Amino acid sequence: MILKLRQGMARDESGFTLVELLVVMLILGLLAAIAIPAFFNQRNKAKDADAKSSVRTAETAMETFATDNNGKYTGVAVSDLTTIEPTLNNAGTNLTLPAAATDNTYTVQVKSTSPNGNLFQISRAANGTIGRDAHRRNGTHTPGCPHIQRRRAGPGARPSSLMWGSQACASRCGGACIPAYSRLHGRMKLPPAAHGAWDSADLGRGRMRDRLASRVAGARRLRREERGFAVPMVMFMLLAAFAIVTVGLVASIQAQGGTVRDQRTKSALTVAEAGVSQALLAYNGGFTPPSDSNGQAIPICYVPVSNPPNTVQPRTPFSGGWCQPVTGANGTGSYTYQVCPSGSPGPSTCAQAGTLQVVSIGNTSGVTRRVDVLAKSSSGQQIFLDAGLKSQTNIALDSNAIVQSPSSAGGNISLGSTSTQLCGLSTVGPDGTLSGSGGYYAGADCTKPIAVSTVGHQSLTLPPVNQGDAATNNDNVRITNAKSSANPQPTPKDLISGNKNDVTWDPSTRQLSLTGQKTSLTLTGTTYSFCKLTMQQNSTLYVAPDQKVRIFFDSPEHCGLPAYDASSGTSQKQTAQMWLESNTRITASGNTGDPSALNISIYFVGSTTIPTGVLMSSNSDQNAACVQNFVLYGPLTQIEMNSNSTYCGVIAGQSVHMDQNAKFVTDNISRTVVLPGSAPHYVVSRFVDCSAAPASPPSSGC
Repeated sequence: MILKLRQGMARDESGFTLVELLVVMLILGLLAAIAIPAFFNQRNKAKDADAKSSVRTAETAMETFATDNNGKYTGVAVSDLTTIEPTLNNAGTNLTLPAAATDNTYTVQVKSTSPNGNLFQISRAANGTIGRDAHRRNGTHTPGCPHIQRRRAGPGARPSSLMWGSQACASRCGGACIPAYSRLHGRMKLPPAAHGAWDSADLGRGRMRDRLASRVAGARRLRREERGFAVPMVMFMLLAAFAIVTVGLVASIQAQGGTVRDQRTKSALTVAEAGVSQALLAYNGGFTPPSDSNGQAIPICYVPVSNPPNTVQPRTPFSGGWCQPVTGANGTGSYTYQVCPSGSPGPSTCAQAGTLQVVSIGNTSGVTRRVDVLAKSSSGQQIFLDAGLKSQTNIALDSNAIVQSPSSAGGNISLGSTSTQLCGLSTVGPDGTLSGSGGYYAGADCTKPIAVSTVGHQSLTLPPVNQGDAATNNDNVRITNAKSSANPQPTPKDLISGNKNDVTWDPSTRQLSLTGQKTSLTLTGTTYSFCKLTMQQNSTLYVAPDQKVRIFFDSPEHCGLPAYDASSGTSQKQTAQMWLESNTRITASGNTGDPSALNISIYFVGSTTIPTGVLMSSNSDQNAACVQNFVLYGPLTQIEMNSNSTYCGVIAGQSVHMDQNAKFVTDNISRTVVLPGSAPHYVVSRFVDCSAAPASPPSSGC
């Protein structure tokens, strides 16, 4: 009995039918149709994510550019952004600036490399609002023949219902269209043009019924004869199809995971850079670091505090020179940064003078990036290394004037006569020129003439003078004591040689005058504040041996001085804040030759509204032997040298005019001077991507 049952089951086991197999294959095909496009779509999404990350990085670079350019975006180019953030080079020509940036607005745009070519854009409005836009590029549909439109046909109809488009078909295909059907409200309807064709057909109802019955009978015979496919073959086909679908799904998942990871990594880098930006904002707030007795900056930490809000407070660095960690967030993730502030070289500091080191760690969704940034200050450091003579605007040489130094002007340099000489490679402003009939030479020895067309071009901005509390906390009392008629004289005091009456000093107006023959005043203090200095008739202003002196000339507003008038020689003498003539000298004596010593530095605060000036004439001499360090720095002051006057050291002024055999010579020692008392402004000069793990010290592993 059991044997007969088995034999009967074997005879009835005819495998899967073709219809069943087709249904299974259709299902697998649908799965593949879903998985494979999803895989390719993930690749496009990855490219779009990369474009989004690039445009955010460009936004950060744009803000860094503004930090380096007094908060303005004007003049920024793609090359500036790639210099600040080298990773933007990966975007290539897809990174653009659709519109020129202004002082307070900009737009950056990155085009995706995906086939859809999406554009991602970040723009800043004048009120500081940041806008983010994505412009999708959709392909336009080119109709075919016959024309098919998808729409809902009416209440209860499915969204996939099709509507006959006979008019469009006739217009594009001349009416030669194959009749089509449309399923509306669940009923079958013939197109209007087909009714006539079927009414005229030579088919009777009986003949149609016979033909239909014949076809049904044939289908039944095919069904009985269809033995189907064997189970092993079907299983093999199913496994093969399943393997294809699985490979597509795994690849899609991996692509999605890689995209997310890459996006988080770039976001973490952006967050770390945000921490660096916050650190630079804290130190570029116009704070003047304290100085030691040698004028060198003392390392100090500026830590953001919440009370009062948006302010920083000074703190003492930790061991090793690093400041305490500061944490924050930028909406994408969190960051922690540490700063090594600028200070005098030594075992307790990690940043050289004029520099700031920042290590920042960014974290986004568990992904960490660490960066090490070195920023250099454009003030408070050696600004004369590239040129010993600098002018915010123009430099003019006339009547045998000679400059033996590399020079730099924010505007033009003019060589007025054939006897003038500019010896040393020089630069003018971006739109400036070097012109005139004088000689232009490659070296300070004035022996290798070169064409004026070879002059370099670069922007020049001289940082303002920050005199701190010098106007009230100074050594002026030493001059007052030196003039005292008391016996004994009060101390501390400066030294007067010659007739004491030839030295005129008014402590209330801070005006000093040396007018007698061979009269000298020796300064023994370190900081003096003057409003006006006049020297005549072979008088000399000395600096005590091995002493370092800083003389600050206060602003004309605080001193109540008239505007400098350069229209005539007489008016110049009457209105100049410093006037030297008739073989007068300012010099140091007995110096040990220490090349780092800054013996005499003269600073002019100046004014943006009241002109100020310096006049040196009639054989006036400032260290003609070029063996000491001297600096004459007045970024808002006009400097005039004429009548055989000689200056040796470094000069920086709003404008510089040399006439009548005036001569300026620089030397290597003078060009290494460091300007103290100026608020630093730090600019990124080195960017290093470190290992993600925190380290001790913070910069270890970078």
